[in-house]
Amino acid sequence: MSKPLSIGAFAALQYLPHIETFLATGDGDFDGPIWAKATSEIKFVDGRASFTMVHEFMSRDGSRISTVDTATGIQVPGIDEVSLTVMHKVVDSTGKFEGLRGTFPSFGLHNFATGKGVQRFGGELS
Repeated sequence: MSKPLSIGAFAALQYLPHIETFLATGDGDFDGPIWAKATSEIKFVDGRASFTMVHEFMSRDGSRISTVDTATGIQVPGIDEVSLTVMHKVVDSTGKFEGLRGTFPSFGLHNFATGKGVQRFGGELS
């Protein structure tokens, strides 16, 4: 089992509509690829978006954290971006992350028209 982990990571991402997948390059604790996929339809109500997702966070050494997530977003007035908050619940972990469980948040800005965005991950797992 790994020791507790204070997460610090940032990712720039791109949505790939032909495979309905988000791909990102991470840094910090998730210094490898990040893969994500929406698992529900994105619903927009009164300028707010909500949906569920799954993520695979990887490090360069091949260690991995798998999460199931809830995402909520608010349209930012005056620009095309949505402020997105995601709560990530860890369901599996390997390598240096083995045994870590818990929930951690991420926050970012996303342009749903272009599929581009940035996300900041934080929190602590034990």
